Amino acid sequence: MTYTVEPDGTRVYPKGWRYKPLEDHERVYGRRKPADAIERGAVRFAGNWWYPLEVLPEEQRSLPWTRPDEEAIQHQLGCQCRMCTTVPRVRRKKRARVRNL
Repeated sequence: MTYTVEPDGTRVYPKGWRYKPLEDHERVYGRRKPADAIERGAVRFAGNWWYPLEVLPEEQRSLPWTRPDEEAIQHQLGCQCRMCTTVPRVRRKKRARVRNL
């Protein structure tokens, strides 16, 4: 739909209808944009306003400990270590599903 805009901000549509958008402080309904959206960098997605996640700086992040590749390659399948004797959670759930059928 096309319209022309007058100097005072009024929109004039082809059929002669006129609409002047209200300022945010004058609106009663439909004020969804947060007041601090610009300062905090809010983004509108799917009709909702989202703030960016507050995460740790790259220097302070750390990954959890994992077994080194050299150890994993030399590891024997079926030994009695804690990793081998622990049944994975997915396998336990699958067994429970089969039993309940």
